[in-house]
Amino acid sequence: MKASGLVTECRARLAGFARQLHTWSGKGIMTRTILATAIFVLSAGLISPALSAQAFVFDPNATPPPQMIDLATAQRAVDAAAAAAIEITGDPNGRVAIAVLDANGDVVVVRRMDTAIPRAVTSAMGHARAALLFGVSAIDLYDAMNAGESITAFPQKLPMGNWEITIEPGGIPIVRDGVTIGAIGVGGIPSLDDEKVAQIAVDALGF
Repeated sequence: MKASGLVTECRARLAGFARQLHTWSGKGIMTRTILATAIFVLSAGLISPALSAQAFVFDPNATPPPQMIDLATAQRAVDAAAAAAIEITGDPNGRVAIAVLDANGDVVVVRRMDTAIPRAVTSAMGHARAALLFGVSAIDLYDAMNAGESITAFPQKLPMGNWEITIEPGGIPIVRDGVTIGAIGVGGIPSLDDEKVAQIAVDALGF
């Protein structure tokens, strides 16, 4: 299929998604601010891959985006989250998955603790991406949606391939010196407990 055909197809799919989002908005499920950002995310996810499928050329000499959070820092956050999960659940296995992303949306560390539910990893990564994309804790987005209220967000540009975005408690941006350097997401236990685990991990970094 030519690029023009792919774009036409993706625009048609986007229009369908947009109609569904407006339906949700009318029912009070999404605020206008979140709705607009969701449409932006969908358009980036649907149209950009269509164009890149035709135009992307791998350049081995290209300069990669700067890494904002290193492995050691991400590992410290994951270790703190794992310890918090064990304490909160009372289970020596913790039952959670933990994901740390850098500011580019790239995965730095993922840990799936024993006995975590099958979707825990996907949930953890979705929580982290939501926090990173909107620039605020996922619980703030979740509470605003449930209350039908607006919220001030600080959208970040993420690379293609970041599909799962989970807007519920469990994801928190990692901020150092006023700059978002990444995000942590936790999944696998009740959402408010996911949030507690993620917050303890961020606090442990001491930024």
